Amino acid sequence: MSDFRESFSNTLAIIREIRVEVSNFLARVQTLIAARESGEGVDLARERAEECFNTNNIQIKDLIEEMKSMAPACRGSLGESCRKIENEWDNASNEWVKRSDKVANLRTMVSHLNTVALEAAYVTFPSRLNHNLSVIRIGGVLDFHEEFKDELANKDDRNCILDWLDRHPGTVHGIVNVSTGKIRRASPELRIQVLTVFFILLVVGVGCVLPFYAREWLGLSSEIAPALVTMTDMIRAYVLGLVGGCLHVLAHGVKQMRASNAGTQRPPTLGNWWLWLHVRYLAIAFGAVGILMTVLFATHVSGQANWLTLIAVGYSADSILDMLVPKLDDFARSRTELVTTKLT
Repeated sequence: MSDFRESFSNTLAIIREIRVEVSNFLARVQTLIAARESGEGVDLARERAEECFNTNNIQIKDLIEEMKSMAPACRGSLGESCRKIENEWDNASNEWVKRSDKVANLRTMVSHLNTVALEAAYVTFPSRLNHNLSVIRIGGVLDFHEEFKDELANKDDRNCILDWLDRHPGTVHGIVNVSTGKIRRASPELRIQVLTVFFILLVVGVGCVLPFYAREWLGLSSEIAPALVTMTDMIRAYVLGLVGGCLHVLAHGVKQMRASNAGTQRPPTLGNWWLWLHVRYLAIAFGAVGILMTVLFATHVSGQANWLTLIAVGYSADSILDMLVPKLDDFARSRTELVTTKLT
């Protein structure tokens, strides 16, 4: 197993080097195409492309031979990709050897070179992507296009990689959103995933009992949400608010699923709720606290704890908080001004 891992790692390193050399020559060829289309600087562009080919061709052929010597140990995983890279480079170099500066021939060569770069990306990007994700906090977002635009210039090719990663979720430690090109980091360790979900449950559990005891301790039972007389009433109201919040998330997920079925995007949240809870644990925990605030506010203002109203409050918690937070800011500012006025 250790020999396989070493061979696999070495083969990936060689493929990355091949991709760098191919990308270097590809840039020269694209410069030559631009010169041919504009009619300016053709000789210089051709000379530089020729120098680049002579250098890169030797290096790439040496790397391909080295890759082939490594590949037998991991033929089942990389054999097809190694063969495809070799064939496409041969096709591209044969086009160059024809000594034709016709744009059509050059574009054919670019197609072969892009295929090499794309195949190399399919093989090497997952491991590099997981390495880059490992330095981001859980739930943090990595912009795939921004991260790899210098290595894979064609955005359509990057979208192909993203789509492949999305269809093979085990290859990347995160949740891929193809439409935005963003990847939200997840921990590959089950114990970390369990701890983050437990944190959500802990916040909800504390939210069930803390408001009641805090209100009793402050002596404000008759002033803050008086309709919630007992702890059972408080827990019931909060749970109903959470049910409304869950319905809101479910409705959003259904919308995404319908959009996916229509072919506009692939849903980033449905299909793996556990992983979604894990990567969004902080947002969900803050959301649970927000629902608690809206439930207390709604029962305090309305003076009643109707179950249907509480579910609706939980469903619309975001909108209610948008209105409530500015009022809290104004209240805090007025209290602060009162104190500062007396001090001055």
